[in-house]
Amino acid sequence: TWSLICTRCPVACSSPDRLLAFLLPRLDTSNERTRVGTLQVMSQEYILAARVSKVAPLAIARTHVLPNIAPLIGVQASVSYAVAILAEAALSFLGLATPASVPTWGRMLHDAESYLFSSPALTIWPALAIAVAVLGFNLLGDGLRDLLDPKLRGCDGDRGRSEAAAAS
Repeated sequence: TWSLICTRCPVACSSPDRLLAFLLPRLDTSNERTRVGTLQVMSQEYILAARVSKVAPLAIARTHVLPNIAPLIGVQASVSYAVAILAEAALSFLGLATPASVPTWGRMLHDAESYLFSSPALTIWPALAIAVAVLGFNLLGDGLRDLLDPKLRGCDGDRGRSEAAAAS
């Protein structure tokens, strides 16, 4: 956590777009996960069959690789946004991310700390907003995965969804 504060605080204080400042350091891990997912898809037999059939590499990437790694990219992006919200709120709560004049959920929690027992709603609403935003981005990632994953779009996935809908 100390490295998080040291590496992201100067960028967050000087950048007009704080969320982007928190997302940029995560690109290296996202790129690595995307690369691993791509290599895993490229090792499948249907990719070899497409290569043997002399399908153009761009067509292979567009029709086979991208649909299989799109859920991974969507989940990574939504989790990155959730982590950025949490990091910005934590650093703002500590007084390290933004100037005191900039309203953020973390700053609101910090300012309401002295009123915790006399007026608890001052701390409940910003904390609830953080929790709902993080939960929303996580659910968005799950929904994107369900929507984009070709394994769930096949016959078994559709049958499973219709059976689940009929059961409820």
